[in-house]
Amino acid sequence: ALSAWRDAFLIPPHGAGEQAYFCGNSLGLQPRAVRAALDVELESWARRAVEGHFEGPQPWMDVQDDLQQMLAPLVGAAP
Repeated sequence: ALSAWRDAFLIPPHGAGEQAYFCGNSLGLQPRAVRAALDVELESWARRAVEGHFEGPQPWMDVQDDLQQMLAPLVGAAP
């Protein structure tokens, strides 16, 4: 059930309570893991500058390879 995913996202309050969030024209709710993932890349950028393309925990030059593998089945394409 989708309720298993609830705690993975930051849900902004509405007044004193919670709100349902249905907005098809936005990025959606922020995943809790995003801040840590961005901090890793920002730190890589700060320490490596342009070398972040080739070095670090996730070299930026290789990002499209990982995305290609993940997204191909979603759209019915070959990786």
